[in-house]
Amino acid sequence: MVVLVTSSDVGLNGRTTTSSIYTPTVSGNRYSVDLSDEGNVNSQSEVDVFFREPGGHIVRAYSHALDLSVEIEEGTTMFSGYTPTPGSPVTLTLRRGGTVEETTTLTASREGFFAWSFPEQVLPGDVIDIRPVGVPSDSVSIPDLTLQDDPVNNRVTGKAPANGLLEVSLGTYNRYMWWEWTTFLKADANGTYAANFDGIISWWKCREAQVGQCTRSKVTYYTDEGYTISRLGAPPPDVGPDAYENDDTFTSAAPYTGLQSRTLHAVTDTDWISFTVGAQDVGVTLTLMTVNLGPNANTTLYLYDTDGTTLLAKDTSETPSSQIVWRPTAPGTYYVKIDPYSSRYTQLCGATYDFFIARYRVHLPLVAQQR
Repeated sequence: MVVLVTSSDVGLNGRTTTSSIYTPTVSGNRYSVDLSDEGNVNSQSEVDVFFREPGGHIVRAYSHALDLSVEIEEGTTMFSGYTPTPGSPVTLTLRRGGTVEETTTLTASREGFFAWSFPEQVLPGDVIDIRPVGVPSDSVSIPDLTLQDDPVNNRVTGKAPANGLLEVSLGTYNRYMWWEWTTFLKADANGTYAANFDGIISWWKCREAQVGQCTRSKVTYYTDEGYTISRLGAPPPDVGPDAYENDDTFTSAAPYTGLQSRTLHAVTDTDWISFTVGAQDVGVTLTLMTVNLGPNANTTLYLYDTDGTTLLAKDTSETPSSQIVWRPTAPGTYYVKIDPYSSRYTQLCGATYDFFIARYRVHLPLVAQQR
């Protein structure tokens, strides 16, 4: 039998994880491991136990230290965590002053995970009591934890416990929340903090953080026990209809007169644009393109003949922006349809793009020969 202990430690340089293998002391049908040398055992620690049966098969058991995460946003609070006794009841009690506001008993999963969505926002000074089975109970006090976006200085500011360790994150959302940018810092002795995001690059899209540009902020406070308490800022507003709506069919297509700034404001939104090819443009290379895409935009471009139904070309690029290069063979009014690549690239902040048609003419030089 071997025991693998994985422990996490969080500091100003971020999260570090260490793993150690132990040979347990076995007495009858019980075993124990001395973790006194494991310096950073806390609520983030995990244990895997591997036991070889007489037939050679290996059995694995998993356990997680008692852990609690509290995530607070406007109007609701999510509690989640682990108990070292999987499949057993866990009782959570919310106390405010001397009054019990709510009590619930959950059954942890076979991995020990539990979650509870409380339909109110907890307040500073509230206390959460955790009563698991088989291990000591614990309590967590909700601190005064705030955050405020400061787009001008590209930072997030707020209040937190004095000298408390914080993780401040920015995320974007397209049906899923992606916490792309993170920085660790400590609040000062007065309990204030300012997290600067200059120069922090996204792990997902390799772009620099810009507070307030379709982002949502979150601050997480780490208690001495390793529990986490987070507060989320307001999500960015959805986009609205653009100036060319309603143009969801070719018969209502908006005429192209130059660069058009547009949104994909609904899951069902489709944008149609008509443009005229004059006799002087026959044979000229036209590039139809979507440019200046917002952070939650991904487009697909279609070109239709003068009847609005015959497909002449489709964008085949693998990038969020779209492009069709085409040479018309006859004058007339043609149509472009722009769809979102999928419904996840609609409605939300940043589901924006510009449409543009570039015309390229080739002018051959005139060469004169003197005789």
